Amino acid sequence: MLQPHELKKPIKIPHGRHLDVQLLRDFFKAFKPGEDKYRLWFWTAIETGARAKELCSIQEADYTPDYRKLTMVTCKSPKVRHITLSPQLAAFTRRWCEGNRQRFQYGYIFPTSSCVRYQHLQTFQVRGFLQMKRRQLGLKPIHVTPLPHPSGWSKTAERRRYALECHSFRRFYETHLTDLASGNYMLIASIMQYDDPGIVRRYYDDMKSITAEEVLSAKYHERITQPLLHDRPIVSRKQKTINKWHEKPDDKNVWQIVKELSNDQ
Repeated sequence: MLQPHELKKPIKIPHGRHLDVQLLRDFFKAFKPGEDKYRLWFWTAIETGARAKELCSIQEADYTPDYRKLTMVTCKSPKVRHITLSPQLAAFTRRWCEGNRQRFQYGYIFPTSSCVRYQHLQTFQVRGFLQMKRRQLGLKPIHVTPLPHPSGWSKTAERRRYALECHSFRRFYETHLTDLASGNYMLIASIMQYDDPGIVRRYYDDMKSITAEEVLSAKYHERITQPLLHDRPIVSRKQKTINKWHEKPDDKNVWQIVKELSNDQ
């Protein structure tokens, strides 16, 4: 692999493309019985593609009475999204609200108990929970970027990107929704209330390139590599060579080596 000083351009790895379905299955299987609040949070993230701040700000009044429709206001450029949820998520949300409504403050469905000054769950608490789950699953960072100046509250000197991050769920939703729409990224950008549709296209192209590489590699190995190679075993032969070429052997030694090589053949 090339070293950082040998690269003319920095490495560009979109962090959202590495989140696949199998990793999500393992992630949701790792939830414990007392973690229903975060289970509902990430389940809603999968079905809405919302940002972390938008998810933490959901109120029970944002749902329809059957919990199948969710009205959400985007935080970057204030726009309204109307999202249809699955019956399974609607039933889980109803049970959660009915059993924990006394804990809600100002109608927010994701309460917090760490500090009384917060009205609802905060994004840093979600990131801390996600870090704990990554540690339980044994996930390693997919890309580490050194920082010239330490930043953040922990003063870290590097930026670690993981497959499981809060924004990865948003990219997962966008790319798979674009795939179901036969690549119509303009439609998905309109659903997500994007001003620039190129955001969806870039992440969708990344996902398609990885999928295409796996399919094309299998076809290449079957049609090109397999006819060229065969199963003939490789037999090692004893070959004697002159190891010290810097020395000038006399004629007697040279003819002796040639005779030995001819006898071996």
